[in-house]
Amino acid sequence: MAAVNKQLKVSVLCIMLYILSSTNNVIGKKLLVKYPYPMTLTLFHMIANAIFLYPALVMAGANMKVHYSKHFMWRFLIPLGCGKLLGSIMSHISIWRVSVSYAHTIKASLPIFTVIIARIVHREKQTLPVLLSLVPILIGIGISTITELSFEVYGMLSAIAATFIFSVINVYTKTALREMHIGPLQLLMRVARVALITCLPIWIFVDTPMISQDVNLQESGGYIEFFGTMTLSGSINFVQNVLAFSILNLLSSLSYSVTNATKRILVIVVSVITLKNPVTAVNFMGMMTAVSGVFCYNRAKIHQNAKNAKVLPTTNTDTEDQQYISPRYRAFHRISAAI
Repeated sequence: MAAVNKQLKVSVLCIMLYILSSTNNVIGKKLLVKYPYPMTLTLFHMIANAIFLYPALVMAGANMKVHYSKHFMWRFLIPLGCGKLLGSIMSHISIWRVSVSYAHTIKASLPIFTVIIARIVHREKQTLPVLLSLVPILIGIGISTITELSFEVYGMLSAIAATFIFSVINVYTKTALREMHIGPLQLLMRVARVALITCLPIWIFVDTPMISQDVNLQESGGYIEFFGTMTLSGSINFVQNVLAFSILNLLSSLSYSVTNATKRILVIVVSVITLKNPVTAVNFMGMMTAVSGVFCYNRAKIHQNAKNAKVLPTTNTDTEDQQYISPRYRAFHRISAAI
């Protein structure tokens, strides 16, 4: 009975995640086409995560009274916050300039950048299966790029830049989680706050003058629609983060990789159907090849980590980290292994 309840819970959470992810991408595309302010959309995402995560973490039993020195602020929170801000802006620019389906295909290159950066920063070596799994990603992205009917260089470069930045953040986040004795959602909240503080003055000088002079916004109900849709997108982004961490807590890393690959496929399919962007059969095949490569990479990486875990001894740090986290919140902390 317990297994059935767990499967039902996972199914419901996955369906909610799929719906919200697809919906938010469609909303973001339509919003940015009509109102081309990617920095404003990023600002609202940061506001939602910075504000809404606090009560969510309190309910989860997280210790919110932990304070960090200036050393940790400058070494981890500020670089991650600035990276999060820049990566989100580039991601929204890519969705604005190219189709959602193509932007998500480019984002499938994340493992490639992660492997390269992990090798440079941590001298981390990958097994042959992990390296081979990158081949279909490259092939799929290549096919999609050649056959993309709505191709635009600026949009492609923005998607690549966003993917590169997020891959750097992923590698750096592992170190931050380990050294700061903090759970991933706690880190996300603090990073969002830094990104928000950084973004706000830039937004005031860059987007505010253009928004105030936008003819479309000056129409009846324009500002209500604009800020209402921005708030909706930010709220959905917050719920997406909570759902993703909740699902990963209930599933193994391999099962979650299947869930994540399925989510990307559905986002691509729903965006193609809803937004009606032109896609050829070869182009779609390239997208699916790239996504399949991501799944193969996740599977190979999990097996590699499992093999290394059997060889490497457990460190005292693993035990010490648990002292900083309440029993209800340990579920969130375990997620750091998959980030």
